[in-house]
Amino acid sequence: MKIIIANILIIISLLCMVFYSIKKSNNFINIYNIIKDHFKIFSALHHIVVLYILPILTATGISMQYEFSDSMIEAIMVVVSVVISALLAFQGGILNIDKDASTNKKIKILNQTNASINFTVLINIVLVFIMLIYIAIYKTIFRRIFTGIIAYILMITFLTILIIVKRIRILMIRSEE
Repeated sequence: MKIIIANILIIISLLCMVFYSIKKSNNFINIYNIIKDHFKIFSALHHIVVLYILPILTATGISMQYEFSDSMIEAIMVVVSVVISALLAFQGGILNIDKDASTNKKIKILNQTNASINFTVLINIVLVFIMLIYIAIYKTIFRRIFTGIIAYILMITFLTILIIVKRIRILMIRSEE
């Protein structure tokens, strides 16, 4: 009975936090705006398909064949923490670029890079939370489901970091001109 009550409390509190966080008019935790700003970057549907739909197939295949061990999840958590730290440090650097002396194109690329960094940090924070839940779950079908979710978010992280690196390259080329 105690476990059922605990699970109900956890689910209710998580649902309340999620609904509060995705409200459009929320100026405290603006997850909705972070996601919206990130998806503004993509000009064509095929970008979204390649970056967000195809990884679902790969993650599903991974979860059907493999289940992460607890030690692997712990190692991934360390790497994700380092990635979050590096992205936040880089974000601090790009936010200090003088926008008054920049061209409109450069400002647009800076804003897109900032949106991608915000999105990547957000999904990695969610990933850490999911991995903490994963460690608490014992051999059940939920481990396979969470393996797929973790693999999917890792792939999204990798692809979004490639977008960030591309934008940094564009900024560097533009600054040399």
